[in-house]
Amino acid sequence: MEDNNDSEVARVVALSGFDAEGEPELRFMSNGHLYVVFNFMPPSDCEDEDAFDEFDQEMAEAIGVVVDWEDREMFLIQEPKADTAERVSAFVASYRKNLGVRRFEMVEGIASKFWEVSVSDCELNVRFGRIGTAGQSKVKDFDEPREARAEREKLIKEKTKKGYKEIAASEGG
Repeated sequence: MEDNNDSEVARVVALSGFDAEGEPELRFMSNGHLYVVFNFMPPSDCEDEDAFDEFDQEMAEAIGVVVDWEDREMFLIQEPKADTAERVSAFVASYRKNLGVRRFEMVEGIASKFWEVSVSDCELNVRFGRIGTAGQSKVKDFDEPREARAEREKLIKEKTKKGYKEIAASEGG
C-alpha cells in the first residue's frame, strides 16, 4: 500500500449544508485517494455526539465505497469511483437535515392531516393527526441508530407515496 504522506493535495472542493460554523471539504490527492475533512466532528452545534458514532459506515453505505475514519475529522476513501465526490456531497448536505424533525402534510378534500418524524439515537418518534391539533405520538426503539434512521426513511417513502408533502419546519403548525 502506498504511503499517504507522499501524496499531495491536487484539488480541494468545499461542501455545504453540514455545519454553519465550518463546512467540510473534499481533498483530492495526487495518489488518487480522496479525503473528506470536517472542521468539527460532530458538528459544532451537536448536542447528541453519539448520533455520529457510525458516520463512516453510513457514508460508506450512501456512496458505495469503503470509508476509513482516520482521525476525528478526517475520512479516507482510498478507491473513489467516478461519482464518489458527487455522492459524498449529497450525503453531507442531507445528513443534518435527516437528523431533525421532518414534517409532512396532506390536505385533500376534507382531510387535513400532518405527520412528523424524527430520530434520536436508537429511538424513532412519530407524531400525527389533524392539522391544528396536538395529534398523537408514538415511539419505537431500535437496537442501532442506523436501524431507526432506515425505518424513518421507509416511513417517509410510504407517506409521500400516499400524497403527503414535506413542508419547512416554520410552515408547520
